Amino acid sequence: MMMDSRNERNFHKVLVLTIVLFWSLCLTSCSSLSLSYRYADWLLYWKIDGYIDLTSDQQPFLQEQLATLQQWHRDEELPRYILFLDDVKRTWQDGLTQAELEILFQQFTSLWKSLGQRFAAEGTPLLTKMTPAQIQNLKQTMREENQTILKKIGATFRERMEKRLETVFEELEDWLGPLTSDQKLHIARLIRKFPDTTHEWILNRQRRQANFLALLQSKIAPSKFEQQIFHLLVSPEKGASQAYLTAAQQRISALFSTILEVDHMITPQQREHASHRFEAIIQELQNISRN
Repeated sequence: MMMDSRNERNFHKVLVLTIVLFWSLCLTSCSSLSLSYRYADWLLYWKIDGYIDLTSDQQPFLQEQLATLQQWHRDEELPRYILFLDDVKRTWQDGLTQAELEILFQQFTSLWKSLGQRFAAEGTPLLTKMTPAQIQNLKQTMREENQTILKKIGATFRERMEKRLETVFEELEDWLGPLTSDQKLHIARLIRKFPDTTHEWILNRQRRQANFLALLQSKIAPSKFEQQIFHLLVSPEKGASQAYLTAAQQRISALFSTILEVDHMITPQQREHASHRFEAIIQELQNISRN
């Protein structure tokens, strides 16, 4: 089983009991889920414009595409997320097993692939008409982002580990309430056992970015372009080096083991605290889907 780059970059978030909590944390990154969802199309537009510097003709086209994408997501995907999160809530209330965790991860992967497929379909008309100047602007932005990522994750293993621990504790306490001293010590030992796959991840990220830029410069048919964009989005292991594949497998194995161990040390009060968080997210998603 492979873990996509999006999960790897947000490794600390999925330690909140199960990998699938990553999606919930993404949804609740703003103070108000409803507010952030309402303006999701605008936020995506702003992000894309920052990457490629849209022309006056591209601007209204992208706005229309994003509005269509958001409506599809509200009508088709949000109900699936609600069912999924409800499954997660029920599954982990009496403790997780390896088999249950694997099933949840497969369900999460299915949701991510569905979103990636729609992104590829809606994005192809714009991406196939990017100018050389826009592609160059995107290349420069990617280079700058890579430099920023390297600074954030730390130059040394020790720095990366300390930042990782700080974030893990913050996210866990947000979901579970205060952790005991013994829990923190145990979790720290678990996290420090994780393989350091930063080098392999960065190399694979750069490889995929180079493939994406090459695809933008190609003249292939839109149908083939859409297919290749989809694979770039959801299959980071496709064409990866053996070193990356090995590192990713080690990482996902360690992640599953850590999630299960953390789940086993949770107190009834902490489990109840997280249940309330789950229920609040589910209710808010239901409100969004109805409006």
